[in-house]
Amino acid sequence: TRAINKAIANPKCLAISMSWGGGGPTSYPLFQNALTAAKTTGRAGKGIPIFASSGNQNNPNFTQAPAIYPMVHAVGASTTANTRASFSNYGPKTFAATPGTGCPTVDRTGAFGYKTTSNYTNFSGTSCSCPVMAAIAASVLLSNPALTEAQVTDVLRQASRKTGGYVYDANGKSAELGYGVVDMFAAVTQAAGTD
Repeated sequence: TRAINKAIANPKCLAISMSWGGGGPTSYPLFQNALTAAKTTGRAGKGIPIFASSGNQNNPNFTQAPAIYPMVHAVGASTTANTRASFSNYGPKTFAATPGTGCPTVDRTGAFGYKTTSNYTNFSGTSCSCPVMAAIAASVLLSNPALTEAQVTDVLRQASRKTGGYVYDANGKSAELGYGVVDMFAAVTQAAGTD
């Protein structure tokens, strides 16, 4: 809750990424209130887009917080083939997906790291996908700072590719990938109004 309040107070905060989960839909009411405030009053009233990892249990009806909260966009993991990663939670709460398999990251050095010979490693999970989605949202806002949270959400939705051969409903949403795999180039150029 304190971290979210700091994000609200920071005029340069463009998106919130939460790569963790636990509890259920009614847990942590003060935290939920802070998230609602961030979404509605952050960025001088334009709102901050908020994302959370959907989880890695291959569950079509996940209920973990904070991804299940109504003010949060749950992010699923996609593969290099733009299909749902086999571990990624999915279902009606999934907003969209971004890459979540074999993602490069910095590693702790020496014996404490995953690799003792390198400062870098790879990992998979929706904890990789969530910060990618937040980075795309922040890039959208860098290209057009005037957008509201709802407008950023709409840009991301429209910039999502309907991949994987899944069934997408009349609203353009599938159970597996939500609105699809977000195309960062399409999102940023659409937000900026350029080709």
